Amino acid sequence: MESEAGSAGSAKKTTDNETGRKETTCRLDDNDIEVLREKFPFLKQLSTNYIKGLTPSELLNMEKASMKRGEQERFKDAEDRLTTNRIDLGIATAKVMAGVDDRWAKLHNGRFLAGAGCSASKLWLTAREVIGVNGYPAISTYDMAAVGLAGYITPRGWLEAHNPSSSKMSIRLFNVNNITSNRQLGRTGLYEYDEPEDYSDLGEFQLALRAMRAAISFIMPWNHSVAALEGFLLNSRYCRDDIGNLEKQAQLLTNFCDFVTRENASRWRNVEPFINAGEMRSFWNAFFLARPQSQLTKVKKPDQKTYTRPQGKTTGKANFIDICFHWNRGQCNRAAGACTSKLGTQLRHVCDQKMDRDNPTKRCEGEHQRCVFHK
Repeated sequence: MESEAGSAGSAKKTTDNETGRKETTCRLDDNDIEVLREKFPFLKQLSTNYIKGLTPSELLNMEKASMKRGEQERFKDAEDRLTTNRIDLGIATAKVMAGVDDRWAKLHNGRFLAGAGCSASKLWLTAREVIGVNGYPAISTYDMAAVGLAGYITPRGWLEAHNPSSSKMSIRLFNVNNITSNRQLGRTGLYEYDEPEDYSDLGEFQLALRAMRAAISFIMPWNHSVAALEGFLLNSRYCRDDIGNLEKQAQLLTNFCDFVTRENASRWRNVEPFINAGEMRSFWNAFFLARPQSQLTKVKKPDQKTYTRPQGKTTGKANFIDICFHWNRGQCNRAAGACTSKLGTQLRHVCDQKMDRDNPTKRCEGEHQRCVFHK
């Protein structure tokens, strides 16, 4: 009798538990579950039937666990996350479906994929295989006004910029003063444009270089050849050590830019990588030494006073160094040429490694980061 009573009690208890669970189970329809999935992304990984079988307390516990994992992920070391994401690139591949794209009203979803993490040279060479030699049909409707450069590019500039193999590409075509250059019908039946004017000062040249880089980024986001040229000129302070005491610096730099763009056009035709910022120094040396201006005396650096270590307590301030300290630690996200101090002084992205213990003003000033090169 006792055994039967115990069995009956146990059965009754089990039935009561099941009844209680049924009473507390979330009675959700499909629309409610879709709303919950939008509010709580972790539910997207669970099936609809499984979610319907959960109680409110179980849902809350799962949400708390998900939030805790999210907090742990946010506090996880940034380098570990980057490394993990890099490893996952070969696993989490994106499937691009066929569609329509007219570069204007209908934009394909493939335009909005995440940026490629491979080398810029690989992007360049892959584009060469896909696009061919002559580039794209030229248009001039890019939103240059959005980046503050509306009206800086001539019609001929747009034509040449769309063709990576063009040997007629010139930074002179990005001069706002050449917008009104005349054209006339030549003997071949094609329009011939007047020869564009040179730049009168360095500031005008710098603005044209920025306009050329912006135009290329709109036309060919995978093409970083102009960004490499601009990066070299910014890091070398527009080759100030070589041409700082010369007249017509803008004209000399214009000729160098045209020399680089023609070389890159030749490399595109020959299916070779573009000239990167590291190679640019050797090209500049070859270009400049072939000019008669290279025989003139180089700009003399101001004599640096011998630094003497102060004895005892001093109230003097340390000498200011116009080099970005955060960039040398890998912590500066600003572009070269756009980095400034708190007081607005422009800071250079060059190495700040001390080269002389007795003279703290003497730094490496190489085109590399201290945290990478001097370990």
